[in-house]
Amino acid sequence: MKEVKKLYGFLIVLLLIASNSQAFNFDFYDEVVANQQISSLSGERYDGFTANLKFPTSASSEYYPLSYNDITRFEITLAGYGNAPNGDISVYLNLNSMWIELASYTVDENDEFCLKVDLKNDKEVESYINGDDFMGIDSFQVAYGGNFSHSSTSVNLEWSGGYVMMVVVVPEPEPIPEPASLILLLAGILKLSLRSIKR
Repeated sequence: MKEVKKLYGFLIVLLLIASNSQAFNFDFYDEVVANQQISSLSGERYDGFTANLKFPTSASSEYYPLSYNDITRFEITLAGYGNAPNGDISVYLNLNSMWIELASYTVDENDEFCLKVDLKNDKEVESYINGDDFMGIDSFQVAYGGNFSHSSTSVNLEWSGGYVMMVVVVPEPEPIPEPASLILLLAGILKLSLRSIKR
């Protein structure tokens, strides 16, 4: 009987948790800082340097995006110095072992620059990405082509679709007296009543 009551209370807790789940928006930032010379011909991808960037992982009680449609903001930012007159810089993204050239920029020699690739709002850039590429991964890689000095690469990521669980503690039901206990209780009350009548 007690086991049934405990199970009943546990089921109520589960139902309340499920009904109180709330969707939320999540912001994530990651950065790779490295003073690195990038040098390749005609904007081809330079194999000597790759920036490894992360999605949040479930191991740290956060969640990585389940699909590209969940992502509302995805920006990759490159900071550095130009090394060649009117040098072209190409930005490459690697998801699931497949390199994609996202964009190309022209930077003057010796100029400090900060380039941003907007993967959600730039339709031309977004067209290079297959939403399925994001399924089940928690990191990606960025590489470059051109002639410049790399200072840092960062990612700003925002998405919706995660859940916060609200746990509600339900008190265990009061035990219901068994029939034998009720009979004893009534007998005691009857006995006390008879004594008071005799007096």
